[in-house]
Amino acid sequence: MHHQNGLLVFLGSRVASASLNLLAVAVFTRLGDVETYGTYLLVLAWSFILHGTVTFWIDEAFFARYQEQGRRQYMSSALAMKAVALVLVATPMALLVWQGALSASFALSLFLMTAGLAAHEFAVTVPRTRMNPKMSATATLLRAALTVTLGSAVLIAFAGSAVALPIAVASAYLVSAVPMFIVYRADLLRGFSRDVVRELLRYGWPLMLAGGTWALAQNIDRLALGHFHGSASIGPYGAMADFLKQGFFVFGEVVALSLITVAKRAASEGRHGDAQRALSEAMRSIAVITVFGSVLVLALKDTIVAIFFGPQFHAAAIELLPLLLVASSILVFRTYYFGQIVYFLPSGMLQFYASALQLLVTVGLVFLLVPEHREHGAAIALIAGQCASCAVVALWRSASYRLPLPMGDMLRIATVGLGVWVIHMVFARTIDNEIARIAADMTLVATSAGVVLWYYDLFAVRFVARKVFAFAR
Repeated sequence: MHHQNGLLVFLGSRVASASLNLLAVAVFTRLGDVETYGTYLLVLAWSFILHGTVTFWIDEAFFARYQEQGRRQYMSSALAMKAVALVLVATPMALLVWQGALSASFALSLFLMTAGLAAHEFAVTVPRTRMNPKMSATATLLRAALTVTLGSAVLIAFAGSAVALPIAVASAYLVSAVPMFIVYRADLLRGFSRDVVRELLRYGWPLMLAGGTWALAQNIDRLALGHFHGSASIGPYGAMADFLKQGFFVFGEVVALSLITVAKRAASEGRHGDAQRALSEAMRSIAVITVFGSVLVLALKDTIVAIFFGPQFHAAAIELLPLLLVASSILVFRTYYFGQIVYFLPSGMLQFYASALQLLVTVGLVFLLVPEHREHGAAIALIAGQCASCAVVALWRSASYRLPLPMGDMLRIATVGLGVWVIHMVFARTIDNEIARIAADMTLVATSAGVVLWYYDLFAVRFVARKVFAFAR
């Protein structure tokens, strides 16, 4: 499939998924109170740490080492490794429950969420690796739709249960993987190879360290807030952070699932010039996402908070927005660009070094700032850790591979974004009607972003235009 067709499939599915995820935030923060939503985010944070440490590295190793001629061996072996990894997660949990150190309900919700993340990620990674974007899109959309449906149902039916929401969301993740398992069942259930397991282990053990380290670094802010100030403090902070991530990640995932996949295939085939061009396009795309997305969110912050958040979340969400916007923007670069270098190196050690530094910086600042500065301190710690991690990859000197850094293009995109913000400030002072001002801001940002997208031909915008014009004729 031409990479622009694949990009459009990924983009369409991610936009629809993000819309449903934003709907979930809006519904959950209205049906549940701050404590309920905070508990859900706490379970999710611990699940991401377990998933990042024990299972996610298998997906990364599978994608990096996969060979089409041995598809059954790779798919079946990776699935078996996932199953063993989940047993390793469940065993200590069962012991903690038996000893009374962990409640059975919390352990159940935590394990189901971890298993759901593992199954869903595998259901996205396998079709992505085999260049089948429609199957990846199916898992993504099914997970998003079921999250809203099941989550809303349990918040209404079990309003007093703290773990009902995470169990419902975990179920959505698990069910979303079913179509992929049905389609690829012949390859998944036959062909297990010890040699492939050893290959994935050799390549992936640094990713295991890096994944766990990175997951802890990404969630230590929420864990610290819960520790020092209770789960209620995580509610508004996590809701706003997750809202911003949904908006940015929808396009970041498109970049990773299309352009990074194309670059990886080109690099594997020795077409390094094509790989570098795809990677440069990926970084420009992420720059457009973060610059114009940030301008739009800041311009419409009052409207966004009123629409997407329950009344209990309004004041804190608006106050935390600027810092969390910076954190989310850097996270997109960290996750969908700098974090992708692992697929182009013979070892995952660089990923571990970057994640380890991020964890050290984040933990140090978290324990220094969170007790006194609460959510603001957590956001600052998160920003500093992510910047340190990106710097490790950007400055790394390797004879085998270096990510391109089109800094001139980045500066030009940022300059256009700054100009758009200046014009927005003029609108804010001169247009009194709120609806007219919102319309003017949206038109300004959309037009400016569209011009930049056309100039660099990002997100297949010229390809789409040609298709539309051809259809119109």
